[in-house]
Amino acid sequence: MSVNSAWTEAGRVIPAIEEADADGVAAEPPRRLRFALIPEAWALVNAERTTWTLIALINAIVLVSMHFLVQRLLAQFGISATSSSHTPFSPIPDLSPHRAVGIIVSSLVKVPINAFFAAGVYRTAFKQIRGGKINVGDLFQGWDRFGPIMALELLYFVFVYGFSVYVYFPGALLVGVLYLTFPIVADRRAGPIEAARMSLSLLKGQAFTSFVFAITVTLASLLGLLGCGVGILFTLPIGYVVPVLVYRDFFGLQILPTAQIEMPYPPREFDISPDFVNGPVEP
Repeated sequence: MSVNSAWTEAGRVIPAIEEADADGVAAEPPRRLRFALIPEAWALVNAERTTWTLIALINAIVLVSMHFLVQRLLAQFGISATSSSHTPFSPIPDLSPHRAVGIIVSSLVKVPINAFFAAGVYRTAFKQIRGGKINVGDLFQGWDRFGPIMALELLYFVFVYGFSVYVYFPGALLVGVLYLTFPIVADRRAGPIEAARMSLSLLKGQAFTSFVFAITVTLASLLGLLGCGVGILFTLPIGYVVPVLVYRDFFGLQILPTAQIEMPYPPREFDISPDFVNGPVEP
């Protein structure tokens, strides 16, 4: 089995290698973040432009509508859900008790909505990268991972976003080393704590790189704002697809049995033995 056939042949693990060290044992290659995944994600999004744009549109409509609804409800009680601005390295911003309550309530209300869309978009991204044909209906097929992903959203709120209220930079670093948590929960059916430990174990040696990578992916997905705001619908899906491509580089994937795809396979130095990922592959 060649590397190319491992990438295009249905049911095979991707990526895979046959190279061995001097003792005849396949060596695990170094796994590291690749910024080349961003243009690869853009190519995948363009290949299913209509589907991804509609998914981004549905996501935006629901989240914006929920935001304004929560703002209006909180305003009835004289509560604001916005905080004063502060620099990344400043101490805690000037938060009144009412404003702090507003921010917490507004964020918690959005957790199940974010979890629902996260489960759906990751399910969609995994399906496409495995070679399946995606559609808007895939957005609503992530219910089996809704609970664990909502628990993960809550953990992010407490440990990442909550920490960022005090000092933004450490919170952003956490986002970097925990970059693989969502795709791990979505595909490997791990719990949020287990997923966080796995991501931290894999990325702690690349803490600063993962931080820069996460920021770069976020900026790339927001580039559409430069096009009068509407362009965000075309670029936002980059942020959905890149984490799954990173997961693919680190863990490998199985192509769907019915997949008929022509995609560039990852460089050999990022390939992983099928035995290392999922055990021996049946011929």
